[in-house]
Amino acid sequence: MTLNCFFDSYEKIFSNKLSGAASEFMLSAVKLKLVGIFDAPSTVGKNNDYFVTQINISQEHTVTIKISDTAANLILRTSLGDRAKETGYLKLKDITDLEAAILKAFNEFLYKKTSENFLTSKELKSIEHSLNNEKEKTIYLSFYISGNTKDEEGKIIFIFPQFLIRSIRSLPQIEAPMELNYFNKCYVETDIIAGHSRITLEEIKNLEPEDIVILEKSNLYSMMFKNYKDFALNINPDPSILINLDDENGRETMKEITGNIWDNLEVELSAEFEKIKIRLGDLRQVVEGLVIDLASISHNKIYLTVEEKQIAAGELVIVGDKYGVKITEVYNDAKPIKPEPVAVVNQNINEGMKNTNSVNSQISEEIDDSEFDFSDYEIEDDV
Repeated sequence: MTLNCFFDSYEKIFSNKLSGAASEFMLSAVKLKLVGIFDAPSTVGKNNDYFVTQINISQEHTVTIKISDTAANLILRTSLGDRAKETGYLKLKDITDLEAAILKAFNEFLYKKTSENFLTSKELKSIEHSLNNEKEKTIYLSFYISGNTKDEEGKIIFIFPQFLIRSIRSLPQIEAPMELNYFNKCYVETDIIAGHSRITLEEIKNLEPEDIVILEKSNLYSMMFKNYKDFALNINPDPSILINLDDENGRETMKEITGNIWDNLEVELSAEFEKIKIRLGDLRQVVEGLVIDLASISHNKIYLTVEEKQIAAGELVIVGDKYGVKITEVYNDAKPIKPEPVAVVNQNINEGMKNTNSVNSQISEEIDDSEFDFSDYEIEDDV
C-alpha cells in the first residue's frame, strides 16, 4: 500500500493541530498545510538550510523537526520583529543564541501539541519485542507554513519511524489509477538551443541581414533543451536547409584584427528557437532517445542571444557539418529575452536517422559602418 493512501489521515491529525500550535506560540495567525509525504528525503527544497531539533521518545527513538531558513525567518520576525537593515531572509549560520533558543522552543512546542499522535516510551517498551530488526520505514511529513503576506512562508518537516505513529487509517486503493498516457496530447512550452559559438564584439557590430553565423559548438544530430540540459534532443537533419558558401569568402573576414582592442574581445553566443509547443507524449519519446524530424521545427524563427539579450533573428541553416543562422533581422539595441508567440509544432517521431550531404565552406561577410550599442558590455574606449 502506497503512502498516498495515508495522506488524508496525516493531514487531518497534524495540520490543524500544528496551525493552532504555531499561532499560539507566535501570537499571530499562521497556517500549516501538509503538502507531501515521503519515505525518503525529498529533493524539493534541498537547497534550503534547516534548523533541526530532535525530540527523544526513548533512548533509541526520536522525532526530528526541521525548519527551513525561510520558515525560521517568519518565526523570528514575528517573535522579535525585523532585524536592523535586514535585506531578505536571514542565514541560519548567523543566528544568535537567543534566536536559536526561540526556534528550538518552537519545535518542542509543535511536538508537545501533537505528541498524542505518537507512542509514549512506555508503549514502545511493550511492543519492542514485536519489532523486527529492520523496523519500519521512516516517514517524512512536509508542511508549508504561511503567514499574513505572500512573502511569509516556509517549510517544516517532521521525520519519524512509521511505527511511532498511532493507528492511521488509509484511503481505499484506487482500482484504476490514472495513466500518464492520458496527458500525451497535452502541450507544453519548450526552449530549444541549436548551438553555441564564440563571437567578437566587432563581428556583432557588423552583423547585417543575409549574413550567416556558424555555430561552432553544434551537432547536426543533436540539440538541447535550455532548461533541461541533461536531456539531448536527437535530431534527423533537414536536407532542405543545407546551403553552399563561396569558398573565396570565409570566416577569416570576420576575424581581422581592428585598431580597437575591445572590438576583438569574444563573448559566448547561443542560437535559441522561439518558444515551441510540443505534445507531452512526443516529449516523453524524445527524452527516451527517439529521433525527431528537424523539419518540424527548423522553419521557426531562431534568435542569436548574448548574455540573455537578443542581438539578431534569423533562419536555421546547415553549413558543412555545423548548424548556422542566416540573419533576417539585426537589433541595433540588444533587447532582453521576452516571451514570444508560441509556435505549435506537429512532431513526427522517427526511429531512423537520415544522412545529409556535408559541404565544407566558409562564411562570407561584408564589413560596413553600421553602429552597435555597446553600453550593455560596459566597454571603455582606448586611451
